[in-house]
Amino acid sequence: MSQPEPTHKMKYINLGKSGLKVSKLILGLMTYGSGQEWMIADHDEGIRQIKYAYDQGINTFDTANVYSAGESEVILGKFLKQHKIPREGVVILTKTFGPDGKAEDRGPAGLTNHRGLSRKARTPTTKRWHGLTTRIFASVKGSLERLGLDYIDVLQCHRFDYETPIGETMQALHDVVQAGWVRYIGMSSCWAWQFQLMQQYALQNRLTPFISMQNQHSALYREEEREMMPMLNHFGVGVIPWGPLGAGRTSTLVESRMTIRVGLLTATVLCRPVDESQATKRGQSQLNDGRGKLVSYSRLVPAHSRMSARVEGVLIAQPSDQAVIKAVEAVAKRKGVSMAEVAVAWSLQSEWVTAPIVGVRSTERLDELIKGLDVELTKEDKKEIEKGYMPVTIRGHT
Repeated sequence: MSQPEPTHKMKYINLGKSGLKVSKLILGLMTYGSGQEWMIADHDEGIRQIKYAYDQGINTFDTANVYSAGESEVILGKFLKQHKIPREGVVILTKTFGPDGKAEDRGPAGLTNHRGLSRKARTPTTKRWHGLTTRIFASVKGSLERLGLDYIDVLQCHRFDYETPIGETMQALHDVVQAGWVRYIGMSSCWAWQFQLMQQYALQNRLTPFISMQNQHSALYREEEREMMPMLNHFGVGVIPWGPLGAGRTSTLVESRMTIRVGLLTATVLCRPVDESQATKRGQSQLNDGRGKLVSYSRLVPAHSRMSARVEGVLIAQPSDQAVIKAVEAVAKRKGVSMAEVAVAWSLQSEWVTAPIVGVRSTERLDELIKGLDVELTKEDKKEIEKGYMPVTIRGHT
C-alpha cells in the first residue's frame, strides 16, 4: 500500500550505522527554560514552537539534564503529553554529566555524587566541570521522570569524565541500555583520543558502543575535521554537531591597554553581517553574560598572521572569522537567500555531518533554517566560504 505524500519537505537519515532515523535538522532545546535573557521561559510558547517543528517534519529533539536545571526536559515532556505525540514518532536525545536541580535541594553534601559519568560517584576533587562525577543511573531516572517517558532514544555523555574509569562508565551506559531505559548511546564534545578509548573499550568488551557524536562544527570552527571526524567515519558514528550557525566561538570581549578578556559567543554569527553581530537578544546580552562579541581585529592581530595571537595568555579570536562571515554573506546575496540558509546548507552538505542541531527563538527562524534544506551549494560556493578559514585553538570542551 502506497503511503500519502508528506505535507512537509523534511528529510531523514540513519544516525551512523544504526537503524535509528533522525530528521536532517534536529531541534536543540537549550533555548527553552529560564536563567538567561535569551531563553524562552514561557512553557506554553516553548511547547508551541516545539509542536510547530514537529509539524514541519522534525522528529528529533535534543535536550540535556542540565538545561535550565532540567526545565528544558520538563517542557519537552509537556509537549509530548499535551499533544499526545506517538512515542515512536519522535527521537528524544538527552545528556548526562552535569548536575540537574539545585545544590541546596541535595542535602548537606550538595552536588557530591551528582556529576560525572560513574555508576556511583565519589566526592568532587576539583571545581572544573569535566572533573566531577555523578550517578548515570540516577541521572537517567531523573530525565525519564521529567520527560514523562519510559525510555530515552539516545543518551549522550555531555563531557568526558576524568575521574571515573572508562570501564565503569561504559559498563554503566551498557547497563541502562540493557535495563530498557535507553535505546542508544552517544558522546558529546571531547578529545578524539578520549572517544577512541571509550569506543574501543565498548567494542572489545562486547558492550554498547556509541552511535553518535555531538561536537562543535561550523564554517567558523572546523578543527574537528583533523582527527575527530575521520575517526568517527571509521567507526561508523553519526555526527550531529552543535553550533552549526557559528555559535560557541571564542572572541574578544573588552580591550583596555591591550588587556583582552574573552568569552564564549553563543549568538548565531553566521546569520548576519559582521557589523550586525549583536542584532539579537542573545547577541545583545553577550556583554552582560560574559559570552563575548564580534569585534575588529586589525589592531590586535597582524594581517599576515596565520596563528591566533595571545595577550596575557588569553586567546584572541581569528581575523579569518570575518572573512568566513563575509563569504557566507556574499554567497547568500548571489543566491537570493538568507545567510542562515547558506550557513545551515553548508553544514547539511558537509561530508562529515549527519544532521546539525539548530536552536531557534521563533517559528519564523525555524522556517528560514528549513529552507536551507533546498539550498544547493556549488563547489565554487563551498570553496569561497572555506578558503578564508585558518586554524584556531580547540574549544567547546577545553
